[in-house]
Amino acid sequence: ALYQALLATGELEKEQALEMMKLIMPGAARSYLESSWFRRTSLGFLGKSKMMASMSAKAFVALDEELGWKATLPETDAHWAFDIHQCGLVLYLTEQGAPELCPVFCECDIAVAELMKGLRFERSGTLAEGAPICDFRYYRT
Repeated sequence: ALYQALLATGELEKEQALEMMKLIMPGAARSYLESSWFRRTSLGFLGKSKMMASMSAKAFVALDEELGWKATLPETDAHWAFDIHQCGLVLYLTEQGAPELCPVFCECDIAVAELMKGLRFERSGTLAEGAPICDFRYYRT
């Protein structure tokens, strides 16, 4: 909605509105997570507990929505890992006529990962940028 509003003003070109979203979104995601003790604590447990990380990944894979998210658990030495094969945000933003926003939301993953104490985030590509999967790998530091 914010992106559409920025475009609707007629004051910004599409590229300018997109750049503004790149500046806003990761910080907004981080602020949202930091604003709640529960969310901060939950993120902290992911790095400390292999069981919590495993349960979280399994819950995400269980979503398996026809028109939303599809994920699998890869065999890896990462503390926490999952592969996204279909992204609900990519589908939604494409349907809304704003697929260019998808990589902006992918940047939010990096902002979120920075809040996970004791974990280092790695990803080799995203669906939004044309990769066959979004590979999420979190390694203990």
